[in-house]
Amino acid sequence: EAIDPETLPQPAQCQREFAQQASEALFEAADAQIKAGGFERAAMALGCAARSVARDGDSVSRYEWVRRRGVLAYRQQQIGEALGHFECALGLAERNGDDAAVAKQLRNIGSAQRRIGDYRAALRTLERGLQAMRDGNDPAIGGTLSNIADVYRDIADNKQAERYYREAEIAFRRVGDRVEAAHVSNSLALLA
Repeated sequence: EAIDPETLPQPAQCQREFAQQASEALFEAADAQIKAGGFERAAMALGCAARSVARDGDSVSRYEWVRRRGVLAYRQQQIGEALGHFECALGLAERNGDDAAVAKQLRNIGSAQRRIGDYRAALRTLERGLQAMRDGNDPAIGGTLSNIADVYRDIADNKQAERYYREAEIAFRRVGDRVEAAHVSNSLALLA
């Protein structure tokens, strides 16, 4: 991801909007705005963070910046753009040797591929992420299992969808995430 300084908000504007200019604080501000649907302010926070990311050259900060740009684009229904950011973030995570981040980006990429209708690629990507999570004993495996089930549901392979939904439900219950377990139960009911 190239950072073009000409496209970034002016430092004075960043100071007015976000008194704190440290990357991590701006990432947190972007996360909060994305969650609340404040996409313009999230984009501004990420634009302000880009200045320090470009200046510091920290590969972990660059990964976090690119990943969040992907999440923002995904939430704005700009799936093609999100996919590009997620693929870039995956490359950074792989170069950083961060297995958890690699698994997260494989899940994000698979989700974007599903949204654009590339089910075969989505399954390959999500299965690769699932294997990485299993290899790392990642307790957050439920979301990836549920995403795989969603793809199988989309392609009308109900038997496989049910299998993955059931495994996802168990994984969510194991970590005490009753809300996500309930969502999976709802998906199972719709599948039935």
